Amino acid sequence: LKKPNTDNPVGKRDYAILILASVTGIRAIDIANLKITDINWKNRTIHFIQHKTGFGLSLPLSKEAVSAIADYFLNGRPSTELPNVFLTGVMPYRKLNDKSSVANVLNKYVKLSGINKVSHDGKSFHAFRRSMGTWLLKSGTDPEMISQILGHHSKEVLKRYLPLDA
Repeated sequence: LKKPNTDNPVGKRDYAILILASVTGIRAIDIANLKITDINWKNRTIHFIQHKTGFGLSLPLSKEAVSAIADYFLNGRPSTELPNVFLTGVMPYRKLNDKSSVANVLNKYVKLSGINKVSHDGKSFHAFRRSMGTWLLKSGTDPEMISQILGHHSKEVLKRYLPLDA
């Protein structure tokens, strides 16, 4: 989180994406698809329809996430009528294409941080979801609630995300 240069628009965008992922655990594709109207600034929440499940999900946002998104929106996001929050950094501006374009944001800063990353080593965008699930479980959150926060149909899906010793 210290690597994005928030003095420029792309750095502001990347920082906002990383903060949002770290405090919500939402999927990369849902970040790519997030629309301005999905953010309730006053209540510090987001509500969106999940790409994978088709179900709506409402989540609180930390002050840090709201500040980072607002900074990008007000001081970094290109002036355009596009409804998506996160846009490409070069013209012609467009929404981030897919989960890969969002995952590449993390990959860029993992590399800049000097962290060695190899295929299937767990240092992927999905790590935000696993970390959120583990943190919620260790904090005593009910598995049904964790399942809802992560946007799963069933708490049985949690077995794939959470460590057995948690």
